[in-house]
Amino acid sequence: MKKIVKIIGVVFILWFFLIILYSRTIYQQNLPLVKMAVPESGKFEKVIQSNSVVELGDNRSKIKGYNYMSNLVLTPEDMGSDTFFIYAGDAVEVEVPSERFGNTKGEVILVLPDGNNTKLTIGFNFEGLLGGEAVNINIRKVSSHLSFILPKNAVFTDAENGKDFIYLVKEKDGAWGKEYYLSLQNTEIIAEDANKVALSELIQIKYPVVISSDKELYDGCVVRFY
Repeated sequence: MKKIVKIIGVVFILWFFLIILYSRTIYQQNLPLVKMAVPESGKFEKVIQSNSVVELGDNRSKIKGYNYMSNLVLTPEDMGSDTFFIYAGDAVEVEVPSERFGNTKGEVILVLPDGNNTKLTIGFNFEGLLGGEAVNINIRKVSSHLSFILPKNAVFTDAENGKDFIYLVKEKDGAWGKEYYLSLQNTEIIAEDANKVALSELIQIKYPVVISSDKELYDGCVVRFY
């Protein structure tokens, strides 16, 4: 009889642990499955493009050795962000859309604020221009060093206030041992390219960041990851 009771006791304990294991498995399988990324550092490159017309060079451009000049105004949208600064002396590419002229190298010879915009004067040389011809200006800029670069889909936007935020993945002790939960962090995009964004360095990011999930997320949400 004692042997039967002992066997029943062992079976009950095994059954109990199987129930716990099953419950834990179901619990974990129902958690959002997220993919994470760690912020990188680096630089962005941007080509700022604008259209203008050819003007005959003035004293300022001729001192620099350029017979022609072109004035253009860049808006904040043209610039992209405050990460890309344009200075006098920056090299530019000037294109006259004609088989006769093609492309040439030029230089930014003057940078002036114009309200919220930036006014530039470009100097360049071509043979045979009369003035008034249309030109395309390309300015290739490399940003300063950026510390917090992430894939674009790491940044979410609050539908109510329009603010950008990210989800940091942190660790805590839970009912089933170590758990990973989300902490919402407001952020600001200071630069971006086709695939990545750079976030303000005023925000210190010491944890992995969510870049995708198979379920809706919220602040404090417990997740699993791969």
